[in-house]
Amino acid sequence: MDRNNKNFEKTLNLHKKVLNVYASLEIRTGYFTNKLLTSDNYKESLTKNSNSRYKTYISEMPIELDNKLSNNDLLGNILKDIIIRYSLITGQVTETKLLFSYTNSIENDNKEYKSMNDIIKKEINTINKSGSIIDFVKTYRTTVNIEFAKKMIDSFFELYNTGKIYSEDMPTKCCTKCKNMKVSKNKINVQNYHILFRVEDDPDYILAEYNNLRNTFLIASTIRPWTLIGISNLAIQNNEEYSIVETKSSFGITVHYIIASKYVDDYMANALVFDYKVKKTLSGKMLQKIVCSSPIDYNKKIECITTNIDLSKINTATMTITPAHSYLEYTIFKENNLGQVRNYIDMDGKVNVFAYDYKFRNYKEVELEIIEDLRKSDLLLFIDTDKINMSKCANCGSRLVYRYLSEWYINENNNEDIEKDIMEILKKASIKINIPDKKSKYLKISKNTNKGVNIPIISCAICNKKIINDKVINQYKEKIQKHGVEKLYKMTPEELLDGTIVCECGGIFFFKNENLFNESFEILSSDIATVNTNYDKTYNIFISNIDKFIKSLEINRYYDKFNEEMKKIDKFFIYGNILKNKKILGIPKFYLKEDIKDKEEFIVINIDIDDIINKYGPDILRLWALHKSKSKTILIDENNVKYEERIYTNIRKTLSFIISNILDLDYDENYIDIQSRTDLDKYIYVKINSLHLELIKCYNEFDFYKAYVLIKDFCLETLCEEYFNAIKYNLYILDTNDSIRRSSQSTLYDLFNMLKIYLGPIIPYLFIECCSYLENSKSLLVERENNHKENFSFVQEYEKWDSIFKFKTKINKYITKAQNEKIIGDTLQAHVIVECKKELSDFVNQNINDILRALNVSQLDIEVSDKFNVTVQKSDGQKCERCHNYKNDVGRHVKYRYLCNDCANILENN
Repeated sequence: MDRNNKNFEKTLNLHKKVLNVYASLEIRTGYFTNKLLTSDNYKESLTKNSNSRYKTYISEMPIELDNKLSNNDLLGNILKDIIIRYSLITGQVTETKLLFSYTNSIENDNKEYKSMNDIIKKEINTINKSGSIIDFVKTYRTTVNIEFAKKMIDSFFELYNTGKIYSEDMPTKCCTKCKNMKVSKNKINVQNYHILFRVEDDPDYILAEYNNLRNTFLIASTIRPWTLIGISNLAIQNNEEYSIVETKSSFGITVHYIIASKYVDDYMANALVFDYKVKKTLSGKMLQKIVCSSPIDYNKKIECITTNIDLSKINTATMTITPAHSYLEYTIFKENNLGQVRNYIDMDGKVNVFAYDYKFRNYKEVELEIIEDLRKSDLLLFIDTDKINMSKCANCGSRLVYRYLSEWYINENNNEDIEKDIMEILKKASIKINIPDKKSKYLKISKNTNKGVNIPIISCAICNKKIINDKVINQYKEKIQKHGVEKLYKMTPEELLDGTIVCECGGIFFFKNENLFNESFEILSSDIATVNTNYDKTYNIFISNIDKFIKSLEINRYYDKFNEEMKKIDKFFIYGNILKNKKILGIPKFYLKEDIKDKEEFIVINIDIDDIINKYGPDILRLWALHKSKSKTILIDENNVKYEERIYTNIRKTLSFIISNILDLDYDENYIDIQSRTDLDKYIYVKINSLHLELIKCYNEFDFYKAYVLIKDFCLETLCEEYFNAIKYNLYILDTNDSIRRSSQSTLYDLFNMLKIYLGPIIPYLFIECCSYLENSKSLLVERENNHKENFSFVQEYEKWDSIFKFKTKINKYITKAQNEKIIGDTLQAHVIVECKKELSDFVNQNINDILRALNVSQLDIEVSDKFNVTVQKSDGQKCERCHNYKNDVGRHVKYRYLCNDCANILENN
């Protein structure tokens, strides 16, 4: 070899570049997605665990099938996936299925998707994008599954028969266009129609002095003219003063109007009547027996009733009553005990058989016809030019209508035993909250929305009694089995009952109530825990966000079956709630550059978990989810996500260092047993084993946040700051097969396998990528050989290196100061002189070479002194062109002019 050669790079064990730390996350994600989402590893892992006597069964709340998977559901599935992966690694059989809550109205809301299966695939794809190990395409359940639907109907019948649930019929706002029941904060403008009701009868003769009774009219207004098809009464305010106003019609006929006195002038002006006079005033109470005719059907008589409710701001003190088509009308109807309340339109907005002349037509079409008829008959006095605000649909913006719907509730009873059970469940779930003694706001189990479980409940058209009995229930289940669930929900009452059912009152006409039940009712209908006799032990795990969990307990606190199931749960994993997104003015939190263009301001409405996936990748999302799992409330904030990205980058650097330095390690030939390794490797092995035991405890307790912190700190402090710096010389400078180098490589190999067990379930994409560089590395899910760590204490070795790293911490600040003051460049230029007491001096002199490697400096001198002092100066030696240390023996070897003796000897021996 040429003595003057300066390039010795090929003689070093320089690591290859792996895991490009700053490459596009999106590109890396896409490249490894197919490998990650194949179910082969999952199936192989289950086969590997087939002889296990332990099973993990994971239950969760049903997922509402919608246009977009909710943030809370996606967070829950990420945390569930971490549990599944860890359970498989530890040799257990794992079982879980997604349960989707479905309503047949969803297909009408999703024009982009043609069927329920399309929507489910979209939801499952979102879950898969987050790194799910299980491909749920073939394993999910829905509430329209035949067996599940029959079970729900049986559960409903059992609850109803035993008095556990009951219903109250109430007017409810709904949208006939999209079936949504959510009210927008904004209002829609509608017109107010002022209508003449001809007086037909005056039993108390309060109008006797007027000989033209047929030309006397009571004026009432309505914003819903279509409700005139079912009008039953006119409500008059009891304590209001009314005036009888006389005027002449265009034909010269004397006409009398009955109007609330304070509105007379306004009414006459709007009706363009300028010649009038008030003939008489009377109280509202005096008008209560007057009978009028319907303005759209002269044969129908309408009685006047009185109310103490203030109508002055709503309807000029006289109100049309078509019960159930507004809450106020319903209240007045019930106040006067007027009998049966009826719906006049169905959920599609079509008029039903109660309004014979208009049946099966859309109410909006009927309304236009009624307005035109009123004009033709001169019974429409005028229309307000000032429009009135009315509730509109939060989904499509259409005006909402009221319909008379059944609301279902849990029947609250006192049961001290179940109360104790609930408290035990809360204790097991580590939740400190008392279920209130008062009636819970969550006792309602139906929901005013278009999403939920649809159970057909038939009511008699005459007496409104619900037809719920064994025969009806059995017919439902037979039809589910024969036709499927979706068709069952679309059947008419006649199709459901086959004409074989007659009400006790003799009625043969029925209506089907649209009853949607919430997710807690779905939980009642499914087994949330399992016991399998084929296994010695089944671990039942229940995962939910805290709001749904508490809500479920409060609703089902008096349902024995549910609580028996809950008592079977071994462990609860209850995570926080993700706050609803709010409108934000400015640059969107998550955006792609091409979306920005030249715009400077944006209104951001939705910032969701899948936005994190698209911009940062699923591993960052999973770190964020794990970090936030212990928070009571969770806000999706990009600053938090960027913090997780920095942590992820540091973990990626750690794994890059490990993998790049074990690529040439043949496990069968080069792996060194722990007892034969160096002192430093024994020290770090103790650290690994200690962390291993702590992480087992964290995983068993679902304390993923603590596990996250332990791993993060271990990577940053113990590995990067201490161990990696101390072994760089061994890895790069020593001969390839030097036992010291192989010792360090064996420890790195153990490190990788430990991190693979505890980080692999959290950031699986990264470990799929890592394993692609290692020819002999098996899939994390099927590798079991290196999962167990033997417990060696290595007390002397641990104490020695613990003292070395404490000494390093003291010295480092002086080296850093010297670099800042430009005394030295890199640390290898440093000559460190330490003045200290004899005890420390002896320790340093005994371990001088190890301390040089830990400090990564070229020279270290120790002087005995009563005071501790450190001086850092530039080394007076020459730089070795191979190891870059500054030494006084560089060039002394006859063959190597630019090498130190240590490097020269390494090359000579090689």
